[in-house]
Amino acid sequence: MQAGLLKNPIDIYAAVITTNEYGEQATEWMKVYSTRARLIHNGGNRELPNGEVYHNYMKTFEVREYVPISDFDRILFEGQFYRVVDIEPNSDQMKLIVRGEKVND
Repeated sequence: MQAGLLKNPIDIYAAVITTNEYGEQATEWMKVYSTRARLIHNGGNRELPNGEVYHNYMKTFEVREYVPISDFDRILFEGQFYRVVDIEPNSDQMKLIVRGEKVND
């Protein structure tokens, strides 16, 4: 992997489950790592869930293989969160290929 291809800064967030004084569990997203990635646009769809227009974008992020990311994490890129769908290691080029979809919360 060429270092010059890692142009886009991204942040990796992990879920932290907290319990309040009433016993209710809430999921909070905590930033765990910042790095740079190569971005590949995979297209998207226009959907109408619950009667609202939503553009579901798919993106591929290529990062170095030492970046700590799991299937349950989220990626923040340009103010939008992307859910990790697939992580494919490529040890020959020392990178991880992470596919993500835009989060609609």
